[in-house]
Amino acid sequence: MRFQQAEWNWLTTLPAEVKRALAGGNEADYDPAAFAHYGEFFLTLCGIKPCLLLTNPDFPRYAEELYVHAIQPIQQELQGFELFRIDRDGHGQAQSDANHQVVYIFTSRFHPKFALIKEVLMKPHPSPVPNELLGKALGYPVPSGMSTFYYVDETTTRELGCSCMVVFEFTARAGFERSIKMHFERCATEFRKLGKVLTFSSS
Repeated sequence: MRFQQAEWNWLTTLPAEVKRALAGGNEADYDPAAFAHYGEFFLTLCGIKPCLLLTNPDFPRYAEELYVHAIQPIQQELQGFELFRIDRDGHGQAQSDANHQVVYIFTSRFHPKFALIKEVLMKPHPSPVPNELLGKALGYPVPSGMSTFYYVDETTTRELGCSCMVVFEFTARAGFERSIKMHFERCATEFRKLGKVLTFSSS
């Protein structure tokens, strides 16, 4: 995937001050694998995930720079998909403030959940959006809960020698094991087409 390589090149060559910001103040703790989005990007292209939301409060220009380095070079090839820019207040107007938080949402108007994405993620809300609606818009397979589930790209983890390349993460409550297994198998099938092996873990 061209996106994966471009994203990794960008993540591993960020300025020291940006790495410190992303790692909570200590550059030595910076792990580029923790910020990789290629897995969610791929699942969005497959239609399994309704959208990819890009933002990071520790680095306000995160979404914009990732777009420039990894998405813009291949944007013309992404037919049917669009990138929506939203500021932190839920409006589409860019501001000159260097610390202004910008969110990018990568999705397709043709996805069955596009209306939900637009309502939940693109419009301003006077109060927090319920977790159930947010989870559906982001493509989490089951209602949120106390357990955390991880889909790990073992192939890329081994090839890059990184700590652990998690490509999808969500929380869930008890009683949805069958739905989670079916979702994982669907994702693993798509990743096998890229020659990658996914494994499943939880905590």
